[in-house]
Amino acid sequence: SRGINAEYGGAGLGGYLAQKFSEITFRNPMVISLILCNTFSDTASYSKGRMPSVYYMMPSFALRRQVLAEIPSVSNNGHIADSIDFMVEQVEKSERSTLASRLV
Repeated sequence: SRGINAEYGGAGLGGYLAQKFSEITFRNPMVISLILCNTFSDTASYSKGRMPSVYYMMPSFALRRQVLAEIPSVSNNGHIADSIDFMVEQVEKSERSTLASRLV
């Protein structure tokens, strides 16, 4: 039997969980779309042992490099390429405290 198709959203950990739910239900799709805010796609950064307060002491260029490290630099898909360009522009405009808060 099919489940109810719905639009899901989440912020922070909730966004991660919404992505995982979409991933595990792909054989019987229940997710029409995802609305994500300030979320992440994996939890690997939490296993690196960094203390969140370290990010607030890092210089802007290091924070930018850290944020952009997980973003692909090139895509053959025009929409994805435009999205990557937009994300890079936003990261470059962001202040140090904003960048640090995105990594915590």
